Amino acid sequence: MKNATIITATLATLLITTMMSGTAAAASCKTITIQASGESAGAVARFRKRRAERRAVSSWESYVANHYGKKFADIDDAQNYKVTFSLNAKGNTVATVKGKPCS
Repeated sequence: MKNATIITATLATLLITTMMSGTAAAASCKTITIQASGESAGAVARFRKRRAERRAVSSWESYVANHYGKKFADIDDAQNYKVTFSLNAKGNTVATVKGKPCS
């Protein structure tokens, strides 16, 4: 009898969590796409890429927080989020982040 109660409680919790997450999915997004870039130099390409992406994301989040508020400044909530990589004239890695801010 105790196991049935635990199973029922677990299923009820999962059902409520699923219903609540469906309600939270109705996010409001800005219509403008924000683009930011970050640059990195160094000896190991893998580390340059990761550092450049972190800098670009940080720049994007900072810009969005200053212009639209902190609730829109999370890149994980952005719509149409895309990262591209390139090299500048000096051979440094440049990451460009694009996305529509959402809350």
